[in-house]
Amino acid sequence: MKRSFFKTMLKTALITFGLLLLIAGLLNPATFLFGLETTAVCDNVAFTPLGNETYLTEIDYHYYTSTGSEYSGSASFKGPDDPTISMTLHPVKYLPFLPFVSAFLTNYSIPLLSIIFIASGIILVASGIFIKTFKKEVPSSIPVKVGYICPSCECEIDKDSIFCNYCGQKIIMKG
Repeated sequence: MKRSFFKTMLKTALITFGLLLLIAGLLNPATFLFGLETTAVCDNVAFTPLGNETYLTEIDYHYYTSTGSEYSGSASFKGPDDPTISMTLHPVKYLPFLPFVSAFLTNYSIPLLSIIFIASGIILVASGIFIKTFKKEVPSSIPVKVGYICPSCECEIDKDSIFCNYCGQKIIMKG
């Protein structure tokens, strides 16, 4: 069977994009679970009041890895006013093989965006796997003549012929 080029390209694109979404969604939880812990120095803290004594807290920080390289990061979360956030030192985790990916451990929770990325990635990969890439076989538009074999010359003759076109013998059909 022939493979459909469009469906093959669509399938490849869905699986590739789904895998990228899965990787992006799993980076933050993987950092929290498998990352190395270090201390980050707080560079900037901004509080935005949201009402009902709830604030959006945005933090910029930098940290040093075990190899001595410096990286920066940022975090934001909602919650009540917390005076300990203004401290200059906070625990963070980073991935040793991707040290620029970090997770701020104070008030840590898996971000909703990571969950959305993971779910979307699973759906795209699954739909990419289950798309059929084969074209339907279209029957030929030329009608196929059904013929018989002449008993005397063994040539193929038409079904509706009375005489053989080659030897001229009369064909008797048994009903």
